[in-house]
Amino acid sequence: MSLMISQMDLTPLMEQRAKQLESAFPNLIKWTSGRRTVYAQARAMAVNHLHDPVRYLVSQYTNGKKFVEALSMAPITGSVEGVTNIFYELMIRNPEIVKSTHYEGRAVDIQPIEDANGEPTKDGHKVIAWINACPDTEDFRTREGTLPRWHWATRANIEV
Repeated sequence: MSLMISQMDLTPLMEQRAKQLESAFPNLIKWTSGRRTVYAQARAMAVNHLHDPVRYLVSQYTNGKKFVEALSMAPITGSVEGVTNIFYELMIRNPEIVKSTHYEGRAVDIQPIEDANGEPTKDGHKVIAWINACPDTEDFRTREGTLPRWHWATRANIEV
């Protein structure tokens, strides 16, 4: 299921850029997330960790090792809910542990436009080039750890 831009609670700049990207590539962009609460961020991290338990946390977060340590001290759990709860508790106790542009509404995730081998398609390359050429792009990546996650963040505090 793809979200609509209006459902993602984005900053005015990210919303404007998302609309421009969608207009440039009609019927191609599928939004998977926008602004997140702490719980939603913890859940996204848990899902990604369970898919890539070796690399995801330590490759994406400065404090990734603290999440791994928290998991090692908790009762064994392999469920999304269990890992989410552990991450959420850690994040609530220490709000500075994760800095996420999703919290601010200036980041979106896009369904990867890739072939079966995980390589961007011809259209995928065009989308990547458009995002990278956008003057407000602060961060764009097609992988989080080894996972295919297209994450795009714009700069903060820009008037539109």
